[in-house]
Amino acid sequence: YAWQFPGGTAAVLKIAADTTVTLANVVLKNFSLNNIEFGHTTSSVLNFGDGVVMHLGADQTLPITNTGTRSLVFVGNATILGNGQTVTLTAGSSIVQQTAAKTLTIENLNIQTEHATSLACSDTTAIINLKDSRVVVNQAGYTLNTGSIDIDGTCAIASRVTNAAAGTANFSLATTGTLQIKSGAKLEVGRGVNFQYQPLVTLNLLTDTPTEFSRLHLLFADPSSTLYLNGCTFTSTNTPVRFTKGNLIIDNKVQLNANFATAGLEAEIGTAMNVEILAGGNFNIDGNLKYIATTI
Repeated sequence: YAWQFPGGTAAVLKIAADTTVTLANVVLKNFSLNNIEFGHTTSSVLNFGDGVVMHLGADQTLPITNTGTRSLVFVGNATILGNGQTVTLTAGSSIVQQTAAKTLTIENLNIQTEHATSLACSDTTAIINLKDSRVVVNQAGYTLNTGSIDIDGTCAIASRVTNAAAGTANFSLATTGTLQIKSGAKLEVGRGVNFQYQPLVTLNLLTDTPTEFSRLHLLFADPSSTLYLNGCTFTSTNTPVRFTKGNLIIDNKVQLNANFATAGLEAEIGTAMNVEILAGGNFNIDGNLKYIATTI
């Protein structure tokens, strides 16, 4: 069934103190936390379970003032249909997939992150599937430290840092999970973004040889998967990355930082990876990039 939210600030759902409400198998039209009244700032809880489809009809900034510090917490396989709207996640608020082996799909949404864990998984097997969406990172940076992100359709990571003096916006892949670009999908990393490849693995850089697993946290599903580096920085100095297969497109000045102190710790690019440097593109490599045999 469907539930139409009215917009504005009129409460259509009131959650008492010491109460948890979990919605399931419902379409939420024009959803807004402004229409939820929480009896207590922490003990009144709203979760979104299996089968929830959340339609957004307007831009939103979380936390909403009349509800205290609030997050959108998902505990099942669910979907946010952004309809091109923007959600700004301020300090204390997040979009979270909380449950093991469950996937939150976020489609056609602009996500503005204002703190490091604003888009998060609470379990190592949880997944956020970004489809035709954009993540905009500010100077505070963003870190995926648990779970995985899948890229579907055309997605982008962009920077809200507006001047060179302020530095870059860091997007850090620092999880035991993966960031996977799915079949036919494209991920653009834009100007002012520093994509940091630093998966959470146990590796002594002075004594250990990197394992295959440590190199394979940035995944390309097949030859139609595309990583488009557009005037950004890609840093792989803690754990070496491997670009296995698919398409790597270089546009404008792209800086690859892969300067390891230990021999054998090189970033790698596979023979199954198609590399295209566009007109005006400049691929500047600091460190070693090793060409290795890979299969499709």
